[in-house]
Amino acid sequence: NTLHASDAQWGQWNAIFAASFIPAYILYGILCRKIPLKTLLFWGTIIAIPQMIPLLFIHSVMGALVAAVPIGLMGGVATGAYLDLIIRACPRGLEGTTLMLTSSRYFLVSRFGDVLGTKLYDQFGDFDVCVIAITVVYALMLPVLLLVPRRLIATADGR
Repeated sequence: NTLHASDAQWGQWNAIFAASFIPAYILYGILCRKIPLKTLLFWGTIIAIPQMIPLLFIHSVMGALVAAVPIGLMGGVATGAYLDLIIRACPRGLEGTTLMLTSSRYFLVSRFGDVLGTKLYDQFGDFDVCVIAITVVYALMLPVLLLVPRRLIATADGR
């Protein structure tokens, strides 16, 4: 409401954000055959931690649309690495089932995050607390990566 964006502009932001993952996915496709998944998970997560911080500097709808590009780019390698890990961790023959299960859980968690973000915004009256919460959650992914079995992440794709 602060930016007075229309529904169409919100849709444009989401489209730009989603499309901005594509170059990072292509980069991941190149890197994953040369670099062990462990390294890609770590550096992809490091790059993704500050992913939403550009939202703090937006003062116009045009600024939001422009910011959608780096925000999407910053999340692409990590997302590719997480999907790679999911595929490596699932039992043979259940790759499709596993991807559908994780995709549905992703949307459930995303909607829960929307509800939590709304509550934080209502309680604190500022979007900054939401960005801080997102950044903290992303940072907490690093110690969780230490729990991943080494055999799943020790090699590059196809090795």
